[in-house]
Amino acid sequence: MQTAKANSKSKQSGKTAVRTPAVSEAVAAQAQDPVAAGSPDMKPAEPQATDIGAVNPVAETSPAEQPAAHPETDVRLLDLNKIVNSTYNPRKNFREDTLLELAESIKQSGVLQPICVRPRDEGFEIVYGERRYWAAAMANLKFIPALVRDLSDAEAEDAAITENLQRKDVSPLEEADAFKYLLDKGQSIADLCGRFGKSEFYVRGRMKLLAISDDFRKMLDAGEISISQAMEIAKFDADIQGRMYEQHFAQQYYNSWHDLNAKALYQRVVQSYTKILDRYKFDKGECDTCPN
Repeated sequence: MQTAKANSKSKQSGKTAVRTPAVSEAVAAQAQDPVAAGSPDMKPAEPQATDIGAVNPVAETSPAEQPAAHPETDVRLLDLNKIVNSTYNPRKNFREDTLLELAESIKQSGVLQPICVRPRDEGFEIVYGERRYWAAAMANLKFIPALVRDLSDAEAEDAAITENLQRKDVSPLEEADAFKYLLDKGQSIADLCGRFGKSEFYVRGRMKLLAISDDFRKMLDAGEISISQAMEIAKFDADIQGRMYEQHFAQQYYNSWHDLNAKALYQRVVQSYTKILDRYKFDKGECDTCPN
């Protein structure tokens, strides 16, 4: 499976543990044994003065009930069952193999970096850190460290996009979708370049990926075609992409184009699917007025 979905067996078990408060990974590291093991003896309601975000801790008070500290340092241990995911996370797909690796790491060392949440109804909503949240659930944690911030919808969405686009493992298509969202919100290419430290060539290249068909999107997400191949494919219209996929990518057979480099792939598409008039020996005088 290329991306982790809620329908995987391990993910389903994690999802039943969802809606639990998130806790920062630093806090989980300090309270590793009880947190990772889900020990009933753990009392997240009694943080020590050395705990991150424990400003004037109050005895016999649960982490979720502690008074808020500075908005940037209010890290608490939250019950996973009181946390829900958001709909504006630019990262929609999570590879199951990497989630399992992270879950195993969390079992051994705890959550090393807090997720970020905001108060929502009777619980909390993830702003960013959803991958850590799912992995913690898969590792059977009861609590997770979380930075609690009081954010508006617009602020939460902006924070989610900014934080996730700065991660190394974000997919090219997730970047492209996020860039398009920000451009539709009124930001310019120059704004995106300055905000994320990317070149104009990089941003425009990612945006080109939005033109590839759903079949090729799935292949790119699965690592079955490269970014450079996808960018060449995106130069052709939907009809050509559809025929190309069915005839040369849908199955691995003798006429497969999977292993062609980007330049060779482009040339093969041009030769196979476009009209190159100088290859034909006839009077082409009327071609100048032909819409095709």
